[in-house]
Amino acid sequence: MKWLTVLFLSSFLTSSYCYNEKRLLQAFSAFPNPYYATLAERAILPNVQTYHHSIAHLRVYANNQNADAMALLANEFSNNQHLYQSTLISAAKQGSLIAREQLAAHYEEAEQWQALHDFPWPLTHKQQTRVAMALGLPLAATAHQLVPIYKNEQCTQKIMLAVTDFKAYNQVTQLKQRFEKAFSLPVCLSQPVYFDRSKLQCDGAVGRRIRCEIRDKKAFSQLSHDKIAFFSETGIANASGNYVFMRSQQSERVLLHELMHLYGFIDEYPLKKQLAKRLCNVTKSTRIAKNLIVVPKKKEVTRTLKVDGHTWYLTNTCNQAEGRAYKPVKSTSNLELLDLPLPDLYETWLKQAMSEFNSL
Repeated sequence: MKWLTVLFLSSFLTSSYCYNEKRLLQAFSAFPNPYYATLAERAILPNVQTYHHSIAHLRVYANNQNADAMALLANEFSNNQHLYQSTLISAAKQGSLIAREQLAAHYEEAEQWQALHDFPWPLTHKQQTRVAMALGLPLAATAHQLVPIYKNEQCTQKIMLAVTDFKAYNQVTQLKQRFEKAFSLPVCLSQPVYFDRSKLQCDGAVGRRIRCEIRDKKAFSQLSHDKIAFFSETGIANASGNYVFMRSQQSERVLLHELMHLYGFIDEYPLKKQLAKRLCNVTKSTRIAKNLIVVPKKKEVTRTLKVDGHTWYLTNTCNQAEGRAYKPVKSTSNLELLDLPLPDLYETWLKQAMSEFNSL
């Protein structure tokens, strides 16, 4: 019998540890191996963490029900999801922190949030936070997402970024970083703040404007902010009052465009007919926004307009109404096509508006 031969050799080869260990590993590395328990008392093997890259050592340890070894060995079964998960679960139930961390990472990557939520052992605080956000559940009172964190508390305006799920939290975190890198404006964007469904519900069907219902106004009023940007998974971005509504996967240029609306700028592409009539059917020359002057309908449409020595240029905002709109820059701006640069004049006016807290 092979195992008895190795046991006999192991008792005489104590002066040659490497040789002894090699023979033991060769004979008993099969997993599982019912004979390992007999040799376990005689084998002088290093700590399992020392040999986390050695499959042979891990198999020996796993045979002796070493939970950490089982967890590390589970990676060998990555092509068999059932065996991979069952091995990790078995090791985790035996108390292996390695197994619990691997299993949590596996479930997160697979977005199996309910399975992670149903773990029979305690989750770390970060895991609890991610699971709650993914499932739309309330967070613990100590979770930092409950409080808006601003990089500079002395900024002229604080814009709170409000999200309702874990995916949006990650996307908006990246959006914030891109926005701050691309634009230098006197406002502070908060770290994304998570609100569960009892506090906030955002909906935006495909082709329709995004709308959000604040279900817990007290929760919002207690948080430091001047304006709020809400994020939904679907729908059309828009701005109203002190609120911006947009999809969490949209670009920093969309956020800039919508924020400009909060500070007195209007779109320079054709407005929908009903809105165009309300804003553009004027009886006298009227400045309806920082960037637009509207004049009454005339038989002859001039391409330019002189106001206080400055030239204004015909634009498309009022195409579906009687009035004609003029803008103060000749080039097409980001208020008409998102991917175009913010004109220098608009940047100056935007910074002034953000600093002066006015809308026009």
